[in-house]
Amino acid sequence: MTWGGGDFVGGLAARRISHFQVVALAALSGLAVFVPIGILRGEGLPSTSSALWALAAGLSGAVGVAALYAGLARGSAAVIAPTATVIGASSLSGNLGPVTVTDNQGTLAHAWTATVSSTDFTTGVGGANKTVTKDNVSYTPGTITSSGIGAAVGTPALTLATSASVVTATAVIGAMSANWDPTVSVTIPSSVIAGTYSGTVTHSVS
Repeated sequence: MTWGGGDFVGGLAARRISHFQVVALAALSGLAVFVPIGILRGEGLPSTSSALWALAAGLSGAVGVAALYAGLARGSAAVIAPTATVIGASSLSGNLGPVTVTDNQGTLAHAWTATVSSTDFTTGVGGANKTVTKDNVSYTPGTITSSGIGAAVGTPALTLATSASVVTATAVIGAMSANWDPTVSVTIPSSVIAGTYSGTVTHSVS
């Protein structure tokens, strides 16, 4: 509520003075509060690297907030606020590690399909603002390497809202194996709180 109220007041103020002035005043008021707190707590000065990262984050955040205030000053909050929320979504990507399917059926001209499914990613006990739903999870198999006779082809899954086929092998003769190092990406809605989120991505072959 406080965060939303700050945006609302900032938007109103930006109708009277420059939105950059509003951001500057907000930053100065923040300094007036947190600098004394840091001194009283005996906090040390950050390293040069940390200070540079903080400066870059602060500048980018200031530009974003200034753009939000400019939008609120000129347009309807019912349009500007949801748009800013969507644009504010971020994403994380990482490799799961090597995945190997070994087919020792030894029969002629058979096929197999690897599918992937995901759970929601949650922190704590979950809930509306503590859950990244699985429709925000995507899977890219990347390069497929195989040995033996057969053709294995990968297909990216743009969402794991439902289980998806990601690698299919056809015209397999005898023993065959396929390997890939998939990338999983998670789009993080701006509505969720910060925390350590966990979920499960499952492979199955049929």
